Amino acid sequence: MFLTGEGHDHRGRFLADVLAFDNAILERSHDYIQWLFPLPEASRFSAGAPVLSHEEIALIR
Repeated sequence: MFLTGEGHDHRGRFLADVLAFDNAILERSHDYIQWLFPLPEASRFSAGAPVLSHEEIALIR
């Protein structure tokens, strides 16, 4: 899973890679947001972003 640092996003980036982004990358690219803050419904902006179940949401909390 991406949020545990074990899995990667649709571009092959791991959580540590995204957390190391500088301000220029953060402003230029926005497809990481759905990976850092996944929702229980599919993203309209990042097709490969994870969709969380209610059980996964409870585990994260």
